[in-house]
Amino acid sequence: METTGTTSTKRGKEATTGTLDAAIDGVDEAVVICDRTATVQSVHGTARQLVPEIAPGDDIAQSPLAPLARPERQTRQHRLRHNGLDLSAKSKPLRDGGFACYVTETASAPWTGRRRAEFLGEATKLLNASLRVERVIRTAVQLPVPRLAAACCYAAIAPDGSARWWNWYPTGQRGEEVTTGEWDSATVSGMGWLSASTLAEPRAFEPWPGDIDGILDDILPAEAPRPGALLAVPVRAVSGVVGVLLFIRTTGQAPFDEDETDVLREFANRAATAIGSATLYQYQAHTAAILKSGLVPAPLPHPADISLGAAYRCAHEADRIGGDYYEVTETTEGLGFLLGDVCGKGAEAAVLTGLVRQSIHALRRVQPCPVQLLRLLNDVLMETIPEKFTTLILGRAERNSAGGLDLELASGGHPCPLILHRDGTVTDVVLRGMFVGALRQAVFDSVALTLAPGETLLLYSDGVTEARRGVLNGEMFGEERLRDLLAECAGLPAEATAARLEQAIGDWLGGNRHDDIAILALQPRLSRPEEGR
Repeated sequence: METTGTTSTKRGKEATTGTLDAAIDGVDEAVVICDRTATVQSVHGTARQLVPEIAPGDDIAQSPLAPLARPERQTRQHRLRHNGLDLSAKSKPLRDGGFACYVTETASAPWTGRRRAEFLGEATKLLNASLRVERVIRTAVQLPVPRLAAACCYAAIAPDGSARWWNWYPTGQRGEEVTTGEWDSATVSGMGWLSASTLAEPRAFEPWPGDIDGILDDILPAEAPRPGALLAVPVRAVSGVVGVLLFIRTTGQAPFDEDETDVLREFANRAATAIGSATLYQYQAHTAAILKSGLVPAPLPHPADISLGAAYRCAHEADRIGGDYYEVTETTEGLGFLLGDVCGKGAEAAVLTGLVRQSIHALRRVQPCPVQLLRLLNDVLMETIPEKFTTLILGRAERNSAGGLDLELASGGHPCPLILHRDGTVTDVVLRGMFVGALRQAVFDSVALTLAPGETLLLYSDGVTEARRGVLNGEMFGEERLRDLLAECAGLPAEATAARLEQAIGDWLGGNRHDDIAILALQPRLSRPEEGR
């Protein structure tokens, strides 16, 4: 049982310890208390600014203060260089067998000449290492700490007058991150340091009461020392001020001198360039993604009586778009489908692809006949981009009473489709025709045929047969190899057939460069009794 006297003594010790900690926290040097095993027990004073990596529970021998790990042998001041700071450090034994480390920042060379160049060179390299705006900003607020400030905040000003902010104030805790938040337009309009930042030159000033109560309390943790000198530096883009970097020093740290102000102003200029580049890149990437979304092949429909499969691989994988294209659309009579290959590669070819697909969409509303569609498309291309052309297979399919598909196909200079029969034999659909968009009097060919249950129609681009092997002599995949491979797919659904062909071609390429590749397979969907045969 604990007596009243014991309780009072214990409380007295706790109160004394708390008072002692508060007193140590107020000193102008870093104090790190360790036990007899060199394990950190507590950190005080300016330790969070000078050695933010050190936290309670760390082994001091594995920290930046490793030379102080054996205090009985330390009889002199140690000169350390850490995080760009020149430090003076020493350790003294304590009565309980532990020891205390004392660290102060020594007077360093002014921020001119080589020191200035090294910092700005490092900053330029790291700021431009990413094209993600968020990452660039996080780097920008971390770089000046602790070399030039105890904390750094960047506020990005939105067109509506609000602002989003990112702040870095290292506390020594493991896994800590840059903190973020937002201020509405009313809050921003009342900020002295944000309004001061609109001046042509950065303005150094002592914190104002309103700033501390309403703003700095947002970005600094409660246990942080009282802010001292502040420096607000505008971040200027071509359009004007887009943000502000606020550099914060704590009480006891020297104000920003002329050299420091100059280097931070140049740092802000380089941050502005990096943020602007990243913003422009993200805008362009977003725009490109929107445009690409309208050019990549649309998902295949799922008609009840027709099985479909497709595969698509661009010559430039990063683009996701190219000169080969396919499309399947459901109509009142059945299906309309196409597969083609425009001249050129990459984005230029994709633009022509989009024109062809959109033109066919519009023309199909007035002319469903495939060969007539090719003639109309030829006129469109000759009138809009006469120096560009495409090869193309156009078709339509209707389910017949025998469970098969009645097909009508038309070709404009494209490789002939193949039919896989139920017994594994492969035959050509002989079609002739000229390139679409090459000549005004172009001639196109068409054919009508029936696809029996269990048979598969395969459309493909020349990127399939011209795929070159990734090893040995770069042999092409070729038509015969395609026929043999297709024969092995007898009995497979259309989706599995397309996937099997794509896998085999990918294995053949072995990572080698290739042309755009497109595959489209369709077959009558078998009824359940037929599937079981």
